[in-house]
Amino acid sequence: MYFRMLKYCLSIFYTLAFIASGFAQIAASAEADSLHVETGNPFMIRFKVPRTAGLPRPLDFFAWHNAMAEKNILTQSEWIRAGEQWSKEVTFIFFAADTLRLSNLPIQLNNGETALTNPLSITVTATPAPDDLTEMADIKDIRREPMEWTDYLPWTLAIAGGVLLVLLVLFVSARLKQKKGGVVPGIEIPPHQLAQQRLISLAQQQYWQRGLLKEYYAELTLVLREYLHKRYGIRALESTSAEIIQQLIPCKFPPKVLADLQDTLIQADLVKFAKSTPPADFHEKAFFHAQEFIQLTTPVIQSPLSQNVVP
Repeated sequence: MYFRMLKYCLSIFYTLAFIASGFAQIAASAEADSLHVETGNPFMIRFKVPRTAGLPRPLDFFAWHNAMAEKNILTQSEWIRAGEQWSKEVTFIFFAADTLRLSNLPIQLNNGETALTNPLSITVTATPAPDDLTEMADIKDIRREPMEWTDYLPWTLAIAGGVLLVLLVLFVSARLKQKKGGVVPGIEIPPHQLAQQRLISLAQQQYWQRGLLKEYYAELTLVLREYLHKRYGIRALESTSAEIIQQLIPCKFPPKVLADLQDTLIQADLVKFAKSTPPADFHEKAFFHAQEFIQLTTPVIQSPLSQNVVP
């Protein structure tokens, strides 16, 4: 008797355990946007899993392999948390009429558990087509719109652009022929006159009087370097001050003239590159040295009886 009671109690325990395990199964949902679709028309199934179950893994559609193939899956979204659920949208398409009986789809979770969706039944019907070609509407003729002036605008602009391009080519060619034909070029200002003009312009700027020493000496030495380059043909624009003096030694300048030029160039370098400040009276002296050097080296048009030689 006691054995029967024990067996009866164990039977009740196993039954309750089985029922509890069924209730412990995590429930997921599968919702189709339509249960009746036509062939060739995509439709979507939205899968949902409770947020408390944790992030689901990628879907495995093996349980539905008898009803569909992978080619029927168009797109899949990622799992997105929406409120209290994880949601995923999958788009399908079918090209044959059929009744799809989709069983419960297991969804694996990251914690190792499995959630089951509800089953679905989707009817795919053939897209209706005319039974007879006579039911189709007649082909209509093309209705042409009246022409407007704006329709000719692209062609007009293209032609005008082509004409302007031809005129430009002819103009450039004519100018080149004139230069090759011996047209007298414009008279070039002699180096000493150009340098004197630039010194006058520099004096009008009053750089050093306004405390702009770097600008003053940069412009002053540029005038001298360009004058030396054009007057004597030396590489004064890209040479250092010491290299310039070395290149001028063969010209046999008077020692004081060359020394004053060297002093001006060196002091200017100190101001430009070492932020040095020369004595206050040197600014005007440097200008005088530059002006004097240009005057002393200005070429003189000699008469046949003149024997003076300017370096």
